[in-house]
Amino acid sequence: MHPVVSKGNSHNLMKASAKRRRSKKQIEEEKLQAEKEAKDIRKKVSEYDKMKEEMEEYESLKARFDT
Repeated sequence: MHPVVSKGNSHNLMKASAKRRRSKKQIEEEKLQAEKEAKDIRKKVSEYDKMKEEMEEYESLKARFDT
């Protein structure tokens, strides 16, 4: 019997951090998806900031009329 010798780096594919081979189209799709997600996040942060400003304005008006 001959000992089993592993040549190459296929064991690296079993690691959690390993990335599979992707086509250029898949890479482009993933890039577009990441850009869309980033845009959505920026939009939500902007909406949150606007809502926060409106709440601060509401609180100041409420304090003015409560006195």
